[in-house]
Amino acid sequence: MIKTKGFTLIELMVTVAIIGILVSVALPAYNSYVRSGQTKVASNNLETLKLFEEAYYLNNNTYVAGTMTGGSGGPLETTLGFKPEGNNAGAYTYTVAACSGGNITDCYKITVTLASDTSVVETYEKN
Repeated sequence: MIKTKGFTLIELMVTVAIIGILVSVALPAYNSYVRSGQTKVASNNLETLKLFEEAYYLNNNTYVAGTMTGGSGGPLETTLGFKPEGNNAGAYTYTVAACSGGNITDCYKITVTLASDTSVVETYEKN
């Protein structure tokens, strides 16, 4: 009998099954880790946007309303000079609108949503 070198089909199938199980456990944990990092970036940008709004209010007695998607454009960039910082900062939509029951000269509400699926990441309302 001649002995051949190599792996049997069963050994290969077991290896593929083990790799599949490891991937199915590791991938959701990795996605959660990435999402929490991106949420921190969005939260920091929300804090920066609040500072830009308050600085504008000191000079003009009104707040700026607008929407920024993809990290640039709109009155948030042109009027306020706000530009999101950090990795994947453009993955979010920043919306500033009048707060509920008020107008933009008195109060505002900032909503940060994920641009890809519009799930709300964070909100802030100044009354």
